[in-house]
Amino acid sequence: MSKLCNQLKKVGQDRLILKIEWDGLNEAEDEPVKARIKCFSKAVTVIGPNVQHMVFGNRTTQFELKVHKKNVNVQCRFGVIDIIKFKNFIGFRT
Repeated sequence: MSKLCNQLKKVGQDRLILKIEWDGLNEAEDEPVKARIKCFSKAVTVIGPNVQHMVFGNRTTQFELKVHKKNVNVQCRFGVIDIIKFKNFIGFRT
């Protein structure tokens, strides 16, 4: 897996979508991968499962976040795990 990027988008008064995309060479399209997220603030919660199981060929996933408090700095760790673990951080203000 060679590329991991993210996009954070507001989709309503109290919802955010974090979209994660990846790419790579010499990976089988049916290679199992896991995407996960953890946010370190009570200002947001992850809606739905915080771990998603999929295959490498999907090349994208998204997590929905519910905002409970406005004007708060939030730090989240996310990553995609196949043979190698990729961990990234994203910070934003609600």
